[in-house]
Amino acid sequence: MRSELDRGIGHYMASVAEHLLAEGLPVSSIAVYSDFTDETQNSHQKDVEGSIYFTSRFETALLGGPGTAQLHWCAVSGWCLVLMPGTPSAGGRSFRWLGEGLWPVREAVARFVLTMRADPRSKSSERPLYRSPGADLEGLADRLMMFVPEPDSPGKGDYLYRFARRLSETYRDRIGEALLAPQQDRVQVVLASGELEALRLMSDFVEATEVVSEGGSRALPPGPGSLAHLMANDLTRRGQHSDNPHDAADTYREAQDRAIADRNSFEGLSN
Repeated sequence: MRSELDRGIGHYMASVAEHLLAEGLPVSSIAVYSDFTDETQNSHQKDVEGSIYFTSRFETALLGGPGTAQLHWCAVSGWCLVLMPGTPSAGGRSFRWLGEGLWPVREAVARFVLTMRADPRSKSSERPLYRSPGADLEGLADRLMMFVPEPDSPGKGDYLYRFARRLSETYRDRIGEALLAPQQDRVQVVLASGELEALRLMSDFVEATEVVSEGGSRALPPGPGSLAHLMANDLTRRGQHSDNPHDAADTYREAQDRAIADRNSFEGLSN
């Protein structure tokens, strides 16, 4: 039972997080908790729960200052935003509830987050109760298992891998779109050698931590690592002959060409 609940809630979190990413929200990770035997959970009326986390910059925007904010789902009350300001003067932890049942459509969850970003007080702090803690766990597991992909689906694997791969794919696509955007202005920027080295190291980190295709093949990495590496190299090469604009322009298209190749290869696999 617990393993079914864990898989179900994990893929539910991954499914909602994927939609939030598609809506442009900066999701960073997901987490689940399915130990319905934990007495501390019973006292808090949370027998099964999951969380979706955002980047710290987005949390600051939600709170209007330092602190943490996360999107949370529990099998008793549905979705809420947990707001935890980082300054004592801002008050303690507070909850704002979506209030549209246990299983609102993903679009409703995205609208909830966007509404809260515009006005954190726009939703009620009164907690709804849709289900009794610990009741009909088999029925809950069956409902959650509906979010687990079919065996032949690309997302059939572990829910953490599923989300991490989608996160990598999302930023690969965004970087590719930025590189291939039409009518781009040319901007002159002066960078110190240490700043160029820092960019190169950051690109190495992105490449090292990206999620590769299933089976471990890097023939078509779903993440932005190769693009980050090419861009860092491109900037370094342009810096090496900054006194020769013509040579610098010749190197500009390398990352763009790779972005086009990656996009075409990915679209070919999707067909």
